[in-house]
Amino acid sequence: MFKSTLVLAALATATSLPAHAQDAPRTAIVSWSDLDLASSNGRAELQRRVRSAAKRVCNENGVQGAAAASRFAECRTAARTQAQARIAARVPVIQVASR
Repeated sequence: MFKSTLVLAALATATSLPAHAQDAPRTAIVSWSDLDLASSNGRAELQRRVRSAAKRVCNENGVQGAAAASRFAECRTAARTQAQARIAARVPVIQVASR
């Protein structure tokens, strides 16, 4: 049985997060136990959940400006990449063969 949740952390280290946010990384739990990952709809919903969680963990709560926008984008990309790697390690590959 594969664990169907993952903890997504704002892991984008010191370059992505402001000093005050580096002390305690924020996390979000993404669950997919209710999804059928063999279907395109299930995979699309999992991607939506990962994107939403990445936004939550990378949000700097009111910090604005170009530098903050850049940090947010970098953090979000890193968090999504981390999540995809963790999901790939836990979800068996589904192969569809045609005859």
